[in-house]
Amino acid sequence: RLPVIGTFRSIGATRKTTTRILLAESTLYGVIGGILGCVLGIGILYVITLTVTPSWMENVQVNIEFTAMQIISALILAIVLSFISSIIPIIKVSKIPVKDIVLNIIDKQTRKSFWKPILGIIFLLTSFVIPPIIPREFALSVDTLCLLLCIAAVVLLVPCLTGVFIWLFQKVYIFIFGNEGILAAKNLRQNKSILNNISLLAIGISSILMIITISDSVTEGISNFYVNNSNYDIMLNINQADRNFERRVLTVDGVEGVY
Repeated sequence: RLPVIGTFRSIGATRKTTTRILLAESTLYGVIGGILGCVLGIGILYVITLTVTPSWMENVQVNIEFTAMQIISALILAIVLSFISSIIPIIKVSKIPVKDIVLNIIDKQTRKSFWKPILGIIFLLTSFVIPPIIPREFALSVDTLCLLLCIAAVVLLVPCLTGVFIWLFQKVYIFIFGNEGILAAKNLRQNKSILNNISLLAIGISSILMIITISDSVTEGISNFYVNNSNYDIMLNINQADRNFERRVLTVDGVEGVY
């Protein structure tokens, strides 16, 4: 966005005015993204529910419940996230002289930061180690924090892991695509757009796996509750059992009751 900022500054816009414009633009992106995210999220949630529902629960109606407050909180989170993430680059750009922006003589220096992968590993290990040892009364809040730490760990570790895979692909591409393959792989190393997309894909796939895991855990937990707290002599397992089948079993001689 430097050419746009240079245009604003060259026609007399002050740093504060430019900063306000950029922050307003980021907030607008948060509003649009939050609304689209909520609409698409609800639709995808229905699709996931239909996909992960096991065959033996096809006759059971599954309802997806959410409140207006949850939608509003998700929208607020999208706006806040978009607003906060834009503050740092806006502050950096505001310190650049107008002359350098207009003449495009900005020296972009990239430094390798070793603290990001280390911090990502710490976040990842913390999110795995703490949940099993935390007291039950603090489980919900601590586990939620660990989920956020996992997301942060993915964002911090993706550039490092991508670099490792790029190094491996270079060894293979030399035999398949030649020098062009090596150049293509190297161009991915510092491509922030590609790295961000990889991070988003990893977070999205992890979220779907989390939903499936929680769904299976809840189903198993409820089933175990009824199994462990019911008094019966024989357990019968059949696919697509319904009330009609229950009545048929009840008519069998010697059967006193059916769960």
